[in-house]
Amino acid sequence: MNSSPLVQFAKKSLVESGGFGWLTADGQIDPKKTLQAWINFRMTYVFALEKVNGNQSVTRYLQHGLNAMRELFTDEINGGFYTEVSKEAVLDPQKKAYDLAFALLALSAATRAGDESAKSDLTKALFVFEKHFWRDDYGLVEESWNQEFSVGNQYHGLNANMHTVEACLELFKSSGDSKWLNRATKICNFAFMEARKNAVGLIPEHFDKNWILDKEFNSENPGDPFHPFGIIIGHQFEWARLAIELSLALGSLAPTWLLTEAENVYGIAKRIGWEVDGAPGFVYTVDFDGKPVVQMRMHWVITEAVAAAWTLSKHADSKNYLADFDMWWRYAEKYFIDSENGSWRHELNELNMESSSVWDGRPDVYHAYQTQQIFQ
Repeated sequence: MNSSPLVQFAKKSLVESGGFGWLTADGQIDPKKTLQAWINFRMTYVFALEKVNGNQSVTRYLQHGLNAMRELFTDEINGGFYTEVSKEAVLDPQKKAYDLAFALLALSAATRAGDESAKSDLTKALFVFEKHFWRDDYGLVEESWNQEFSVGNQYHGLNANMHTVEACLELFKSSGDSKWLNRATKICNFAFMEARKNAVGLIPEHFDKNWILDKEFNSENPGDPFHPFGIIIGHQFEWARLAIELSLALGSLAPTWLLTEAENVYGIAKRIGWEVDGAPGFVYTVDFDGKPVVQMRMHWVITEAVAAAWTLSKHADSKNYLADFDMWWRYAEKYFIDSENGSWRHELNELNMESSSVWDGRPDVYHAYQTQQIFQ
């Protein structure tokens, strides 16, 4: 099985001394960037899925990623994974739920790919998840801890929880344990309940230590790549897709609200996010009145919109989803997909010209690869 251009681009991120580097637009490792857990775990996940799909040429890359998780990112004393490292040192010792979700994705998928070493690593990662991150009283995960797991973050966010839903779905695939579907349902219930509470009707992002919505969080830094102010349009499509995937996994036990709420946030996100400033594309964020805040177009947003439209077209009654898919895929082909270099342009401005105000380069292929997977 030959690798796709996207996987070939991903292979360029391999750092011989360990881990996967941050890639530039032309597929070169950016020497100014350090090793980030989220990039390394996402890339490892991509190679694991590629091997599950039968591509044996990625075995070296999968092993490389698993080795980096074990040798560079694992805290052998306290458990868990560091946020940022170099070959020589730990640069950021925080333990984040966001990173752990991708570690669970990668290790679970690697287990499905038949990697024996990943099984024991997954067991260790799950121990940390259960002990420090999963809060059964809330049905949500903690945001982050210091290195020793003695001081937690006063902030809570739904981004880490959304990717934990994704991890739960993958863990169900590798284990068959319905516990993971139950936990994913609890997280989704909270997220969609919060959407019903606010005037815009979309899922918000930021909460305080008691899970009270913080509408002003990062108002001074609206274009933050991970915690931007307001409501993120792309996450609405991601939540919608995950809700449908969860509903399918639950089968006859699925609550009907998973489909109806997925369709609802999808429709609102399309209405207030697509072409609202006079040009094709989705704005990055809106405020709690539904007005655009950051108008940059992100590649991951259009990949999630495409994936959500395709998924809903297969499992909901409306024919509009397939029309959305066709429209958005044509847009992605015209503006985002870089057939010359093999990846997707990560960011465009409001005129659909390539920019880098939020994202510098093309650090990983995770979102684009997942969109490619919906056609499998």
